[in-house]
Amino acid sequence: MAQPDGLPFEILSNIFRLFVEDQETQWLRGELSPPSRLLTVCGICAYWRHVALGTPQLWAFVLQYFLVRGNLSATNLMQRAIERTAPMLFKFYLHQVMKYPERLPELVEVLGDPCNAARCTEIHCPFETMDGLRAMQHAFAAPFDALEKATIKSSWSKPGDFWEGPSLHFFQNAPLLRCVSLEWRDASNSLTPPIRLVLPWGQLTDLSLHIESPHVCHEILARCTMLTKAWIYTENWPQDRVDADSSPSIDAISLPFLETFTLLICLSVNSEHPADLRPWLTPLNSPALLNFCISILVHSNEPTGTNRLGIKHAPALHDFLDRTPTITNFTISGGDFSFTPRELVDLLLHMPALNYLKVRGYFDGNILLDALRFVPGQPVVAPLLTFLEWCLPLESFNEARLLAFILSRWWPDAEPRAGVARLAGTYFITDSSHAFDEVSDDFEKEMERIGKEGFDWMFGVF
Repeated sequence: MAQPDGLPFEILSNIFRLFVEDQETQWLRGELSPPSRLLTVCGICAYWRHVALGTPQLWAFVLQYFLVRGNLSATNLMQRAIERTAPMLFKFYLHQVMKYPERLPELVEVLGDPCNAARCTEIHCPFETMDGLRAMQHAFAAPFDALEKATIKSSWSKPGDFWEGPSLHFFQNAPLLRCVSLEWRDASNSLTPPIRLVLPWGQLTDLSLHIESPHVCHEILARCTMLTKAWIYTENWPQDRVDADSSPSIDAISLPFLETFTLLICLSVNSEHPADLRPWLTPLNSPALLNFCISILVHSNEPTGTNRLGIKHAPALHDFLDRTPTITNFTISGGDFSFTPRELVDLLLHMPALNYLKVRGYFDGNILLDALRFVPGQPVVAPLLTFLEWCLPLESFNEARLLAFILSRWWPDAEPRAGVARLAGTYFITDSSHAFDEVSDDFEKEMERIGKEGFDWMFGVF
């Protein structure tokens, strides 16, 4: 590889980028990897090294190459790459810690350098040990002036006794931080309390929590008063755990700017405690809420049971919906583990502004179709509904009831009729690709006709 005399810095820099960032030739054939190519360039001569060290895009590419693979064997080179990306902004997106997790503290230490912290716009950092988590606390105390999004998660698949000591404080000097995602498992079968982190909750607008302890999720949610979006995946409430009696009670959760709220509760089929939404919905005040998703999930490795859970939390949900008439999009899933079709119809009566309904869960939906059918002179359920997305078990498919519902709420012109909005479309998800193979000719003709008029419909396979 000869030195091209007289090539300007900018031209040689672009050549190096083409060589190092190439993903179509050598790399795919198992030859030089991007880090090896960059080191090769740096070793040719002093001028080439000068150009390579002065091209931050090269180092940003190499940094992402290492982070995507989660291999911390080259920690020193990764540290140098972070430093050499200056003055560019960069993302520290470590997907997982697959090899050498004990080196994570050494790697995140370089993020604690104020010069590096000030240029980081996003952090995605998994941990496998408490040493790794404590190292994050030390590094993340630096001023992260450009940080907008942070994800902290555990990458192990089994719980462990990893918690001891006081709460950990992260990103107290990150004025632009708006989006935070936290995920870890707690030692639910031991006397170990859950992990507790302290972040600048009051400035966040987007929060995602995947934490087993509902008490911890509840505490965090109450402190994020500027949220516009919240996603929570947690276990049932209450739990027989050490934090059940020690969590401070919170009388009200005021989220005046919240527009999207997703709550997923995972429980055992044979749990002694039914799904209880009261601790979540009774104190919640969200006057701007538009999109609401509620899901009752069951551990997939447990046998199917007959535990009826919907009756226990319906009153709290009804009250919340009555206090939140702004909801336009509603998603519900869980099948018979959450709501029966009749209970779902009852919920819809409490959402006068609803225009998009998504139902996830296999049960006989014909009752829902019959209730949503528009019959002049009779009360209408969800009069502003414009789109329905739902699961359609093959054994309960009834083309006559489906067609009756669609035709009662579809007309070519877009103007409402008798205060009822036109149904613009529907999306059915079935458990068989042959669900519509044996429908009648009349059904096919009607669906083809309204499709030409503008009705939007399709089906997918679950």
